[in-house]
Amino acid sequence: MTVPALNPTRTRRRAAKWVLVSVLSLFAAIGLLLFVVTLTPLVPWWVAQLSGPALRVPGDSLIVLGESTSLLPTGVVLDQASYWLCEHAKTTYRQGGFRRMVVSSRPAVGTSAAVIMADVLQAAGLADNAIRVEALGDTPMEQARRLAAYHSGDAGAGRMVVLTRDYKAARTRRALRRAGLNAVVAPAPDAQVRAAHRSERWRIFLELCRETGYLLRTLL
Repeated sequence: MTVPALNPTRTRRRAAKWVLVSVLSLFAAIGLLLFVVTLTPLVPWWVAQLSGPALRVPGDSLIVLGESTSLLPTGVVLDQASYWLCEHAKTTYRQGGFRRMVVSSRPAVGTSAAVIMADVLQAAGLADNAIRVEALGDTPMEQARRLAAYHSGDAGAGRMVVLTRDYKAARTRRALRRAGLNAVVAPAPDAQVRAAHRSERWRIFLELCRETGYLLRTLL
């Protein structure tokens, strides 16, 4: 039986056609994803699922979980998320009848965001002795454990309300429950506000993917 010889030219054409179809399919998938992320309510909906309901609850201690700083030629400044968090913390503190505020942020080389946030809040009229700067850790689980220790070691801590960025609220709630801490998580508007600008939605989409991945790992 004679085996037909392969035609090198036909084989190359088939391979080139397969590569072309694969590349076009990839670009079509990327284009569809960009369309869904940018022009549909996917991102605002996703933020709402991670955030939960907006809360305005009274308490004794307001815990503000800040972010980080940016190093510019003019010096160290707050990133935009931390600045917005300061504005929301100021309003929440005044409306909720809190007696004290604990400000925390990620570990930093040099001046931490928490120190600058405390200065911003004091400049806004909050009493110096009402604001305390603490290093609660980098992850929600570290922060929850240290908050539990802070709560048990301070009889004046009372009812605690934890203020964090909206899309991080779900992971913070779970961390607090795992640490056995009965605290209310109040999501501060952040990603939901930015999502009103379609040009920001792709960046928020990537942040939500990362945050959802972190959350799923805590469920395992």
